[in-house]
Amino acid sequence: FGDPGLGAARELYDMPVVGLAEAGMLTACMLGGKFSVVTFAQALGPWYQECVDWHRLGDRCASIRMLDGTFRSISDVQSEKVDLLVELAMRAIDEDGADAIVLAGAPLSGLAAHVRDRIPVPVVDCAQAAVRQAATLAALRPRGALRGSFARPAAKASIGLSERLAARISHHDCPRQSST
Repeated sequence: FGDPGLGAARELYDMPVVGLAEAGMLTACMLGGKFSVVTFAQALGPWYQECVDWHRLGDRCASIRMLDGTFRSISDVQSEKVDLLVELAMRAIDEDGADAIVLAGAPLSGLAAHVRDRIPVPVVDCAQAAVRQAATLAALRPRGALRGSFARPAAKASIGLSERLAARISHHDCPRQSST
């Protein structure tokens, strides 16, 4: 969910690159005035706050709610904690004014479909949002940025990377067309 490396990937590649967190939060923004992030571990809270801030969505984020305690297995966190996650979502709605809920963290992928009838506001599955938004962006066929935030940086030599990635970074692949 935290979209690590998203900005760098956008600089490096000419195709749209979609982050799970960004897709989930932007989808939630289309479904309500404010959203809350609901996740399964306290340790994720600061990282998710940094992600909200990096995407400049602080004014739209009502809260970040995290479960207390531990869980048996990351692969079973949905089934083990579903009732507590729904309870946490309800608190975000009632206490924080959330109009939409973003279920955050890859282990929660697919859970929205199972709990949406228990939560009275839209619930966003970040993985589904990212896949759908990636398909939409691919269909729109935007060009890669030649200027601005995600313009490809100057060529650099590197060591220890795969041959294809090193070629991309050093511009020994098919470079973007320059405007100069």
